[in-house]
Amino acid sequence: SPAFVRCLLVGFLLLCSSCSSYLLEEDLRQAHLDIATPPLDSTHTLVQSFTCELPFMSEVELLAAVYAPESSGTIHVVLARTTDATVVAQETIDAASITANQPVRLSFPAQADAAGTAYRLELEGSAGVQVGFWRTSFNSLDGGELSTDGASPNGDLRLITRCRYSPTTVLQQTLGIWLPRVAVIIPLVLLLVVPGY
Repeated sequence: SPAFVRCLLVGFLLLCSSCSSYLLEEDLRQAHLDIATPPLDSTHTLVQSFTCELPFMSEVELLAAVYAPESSGTIHVVLARTTDATVVAQETIDAASITANQPVRLSFPAQADAAGTAYRLELEGSAGVQVGFWRTSFNSLDGGELSTDGASPNGDLRLITRCRYSPTTVLQQTLGIWLPRVAVIIPLVLLLVVPGY
């Protein structure tokens, strides 16, 4: 199954990257872009919804579109669960620190139950901000919707989510997949090697 193959790959990559205490794996990848949102200069807001496919989401990445290099003010980013509005992470970013086409990442503790969970990413800025974010002009993210200033135009933000797996997490997931199979295989092997069968 795809989940089985993915788990084996994650385990293999983790073993190969002995210098790292964790492994990041991409989950959602909406990499299309052909238009930018308006700058978040206190007169515009953005909300992007999406649903994770994998557990342990720990990072959301957007791509900045800078309208003017002398941007000032701040951009406030909030990630919350859609069902109960629980805030998972929030961060205030100095707009002057953002350069053109720079990936902007929101990192947070890994969400073990992220698979199948719907989230809302909300962005708003203060006066002076000359930064927007790249998006598509067509719907391209399954289970997602972009809202600009309360309206829902066609399109989605250029967005990537990543999951963080610790060695313990990889071991637990691998055992969870392998142990049921081993429980079936062992009796079959015994039937082959035990005399009289």
